[in-house]
Amino acid sequence: LFFITLFWGLFFAIDFLRQLRTRRQPKVLHHFVAAANSVILFGTLHGIIDPQHHDWMGATTALIGGIYTATFLLVGKQSPESSFAKARFLITSIVLFVVAAGIQFSGFTTVIVWCLQAASLIWWGFRWRIRPVWILSLGLVAIAVLKLLITKGALAFDPLQEFTLLVSLRTLTIAVVTITLG
Repeated sequence: LFFITLFWGLFFAIDFLRQLRTRRQPKVLHHFVAAANSVILFGTLHGIIDPQHHDWMGATTALIGGIYTATFLLVGKQSPESSFAKARFLITSIVLFVVAAGIQFSGFTTVIVWCLQAASLIWWGFRWRIRPVWILSLGLVAIAVLKLLITKGALAFDPLQEFTLLVSLRTLTIAVVTITLG
């Protein structure tokens, strides 16, 4: 854990400092290396942490997402002209938060959390005037609806004797999805 975090931190720091010091757009190769760095970090951490400590994997992923969110905010204040790099930091953080919810929760709870994330992203996307954010949030709504449709007990309930009509997690989930779609 220490060495993969150190490896990621070195590449992350180089990318971060480059964004703060230069006023020009980084090359495509820099964006590719930065994206690969985050993918390698998540994949390796997932391989190390998840098999024995699954309960910690969601929080770990959210923590990394928080680091990318803070970086997005800091780079935005210090270097407003590096829009592609800011978008990369923001999209990475969004993806990590969505994956963290998928890891941490299951079934109807995952659908609810994803819908709440999508609704907040739509609001922030319009507020910040960042089109990729609300476009990603629409994709997240579609994924949440798909997850609802494949969740056991969403369309049919078995055994019927234990079915509760209105006061259930299923009803809350369908209500949250409906409100989010609205």
